[in-house]
Amino acid sequence: MTDALDSIRSLTGKVSLNLFVEPAEESETLIAVRSTEAAGALETVINRLNGAVGQRYLFAGTESDAPPLASSAEILSHLQTVTLGMATATDIMTAVSAWFDAAPGQGGFLDVAYGGSIAQGQTLAIGEDTKIVLATTAATPAIREQLKGLAMAALVSRGALTGQLHEQRDLLQQGGKLMLDGSASLASEMAQVGYTQQLIEYAQTEGSAATATLEIVRNEIRQADPYATSTAITEAETHLDALYAVTARLSKLRLVDYLR
Repeated sequence: MTDALDSIRSLTGKVSLNLFVEPAEESETLIAVRSTEAAGALETVINRLNGAVGQRYLFAGTESDAPPLASSAEILSHLQTVTLGMATATDIMTAVSAWFDAAPGQGGFLDVAYGGSIAQGQTLAIGEDTKIVLATTAATPAIREQLKGLAMAALVSRGALTGQLHEQRDLLQQGGKLMLDGSASLASEMAQVGYTQQLIEYAQTEGSAATATLEIVRNEIRQADPYATSTAITEAETHLDALYAVTARLSKLRLVDYLR
């Protein structure tokens, strides 16, 4: 999860700057390039969030048996329907934001694009009496803000505001600004995951130490002490020799010899 979030932070940081700073001129070519870049970044981010380890999807909460997010193509197609007919960047930005922020049951992101759990994270045992909760999911607000900004800018590559270069540029910049403003929240989310990682590493250290101790004790139980074993064998041989000598002497005694 740390690797995935770090990759997402690096990618969205670069794309957000390109969207917010570079489209200073209303260049059709530049706008097309930046929008296409945002669409590609959205696909990459979703693929990272849909990553799995051991058939467990990391960012799906308790519903970890299936990918948490729909594909970028499905998300953009749905947003195209939501924003159909809108003629200004402000209208599209408002509609996209409302869709991503909609509560469950309102036909927004959580109903259409997200398939993981909302209220609960994955609970994992990392020690005999220690558990952790992986609360970060693909629906976490900090992650949703990055998805929102990318989707907003990617809609231009899907034909949003065609022929209105000024509005298209404005929509790209608004998407970049959303991601820049949300970068601090994403960093905070990464810090929480990093803290959980520290707990796991500490539990691993404790577990390794306990395992080493148990192995030593097991070996002591299963293996005899060579010195003690040698001493015991020598004592047994001495006792056997003495017993043999006494037995041999007694076997030579006869009642006639005693009476004499």
